[in-house]
Amino acid sequence: MKPNKMIVRPRRAGARRAAAAARIRPRAVVAAAAAAGLASFVIHAAPADAATTHNWIQNAHTESVLDTSHPATARYFFNRAGSYGTGSSTSSNPVTDGLKTTRVLRFTSYAQFRSDITKGIIPDKTWPAGSWVEYDDEQWSQTPAAEQRDPELYLQDFGSLAHQHGFKAFMTPARDLGNVDTTCPKKSGWSNDQWYEKCHIARYAVLDGNGVVIQSQADTTSLSAFKTLVDDGQADAHGANPSAFVDAELSSTYGTPAQAYAAGSSVVVSGYFINCANTRVSWENSLLGDFKANGY
Repeated sequence: MKPNKMIVRPRRAGARRAAAAARIRPRAVVAAAAAAGLASFVIHAAPADAATTHNWIQNAHTESVLDTSHPATARYFFNRAGSYGTGSSTSSNPVTDGLKTTRVLRFTSYAQFRSDITKGIIPDKTWPAGSWVEYDDEQWSQTPAAEQRDPELYLQDFGSLAHQHGFKAFMTPARDLGNVDTTCPKKSGWSNDQWYEKCHIARYAVLDGNGVVIQSQADTTSLSAFKTLVDDGQADAHGANPSAFVDAELSSTYGTPAQAYAAGSSVVVSGYFINCANTRVSWENSLLGDFKANGY
C-alpha cells in the first residue's frame, strides 16, 4: 500500500510546540542527528554460531524471568549492549540480572517526560545523558488524551526534547491511535493498519527520533498483513531518516512460536521487540530458539 502525501500541519499559537508541529526536517539533517546513537543497529543476520547482531527489545523484568528459566537463550540474545531492557522507574536500573542489556527508560506520556526533565529528575546518575528513552503512545489511560489525538506532533516533540537533553529515543506508537487521532482522522473503511501507513506514523516517529518499533504483533497470523505493515512502515521511516532503526513487534498474545517466527522472518528489519507475558517465557524461548537456529 503506497502511503499518501505527508500531512500539511497548521501552525498553532504558541512557541516551540507550534514550530514542531509544522516542521518537516530535511533528510540529511535528521540522519546526522540520529547517526551517533545507531551503531548497534544492523539489518543483517549473523551466522547461527555467532552472537546475534540484530537488536532485541523487551521489558527488563521479563528478560530476567527468561534468564532464570532459560539462561542460555537469555544470554545469547540479551547479554550484549545491542539489546535493550525497558523499565519505567526514574530512580533505578531496570536490568537487575547482570546481563549487558542496555537499559531504556520507558514513558507512556510526553507530559510526564517533560515534567521529569523540568524538575531535574532526569538526566541524573542513573539515567545520564546518552541513555535511551522510549515513548509508548497508545489509546489507553496511561497516555494523555491530547497526545493520543495528535501522535504526529507528540512523537516529534518527544524526540526533540530527548535530543535537547542528550538522550537517544525510540518510539513505539500503537495502531489503535487511529481510533482517536484527530490530526489525521481514520477515514471510513480504513483499518488501523491503513491509518498507520497513510498517516505516516512511522515517519513521524523518526523525524526527531532514533528508531521506531512497528506494533505489528496483531497481524502475526496473517503474513501478508504483517509484511505489508512492516515493509510500508519501514520504507516510510527510512524515506525521512535512513539512519533510523526499524523493528517489528511479536507477542505471546498472538500466535504460536512457529507462527511468530514465520511472521518475523518474513521481513528484513533491524530487530524485534518481544512482548511476552512473564508466565509465558517458554513461548519466548521457543520463538528465540527458532531465530537462533536460523542465524539471527
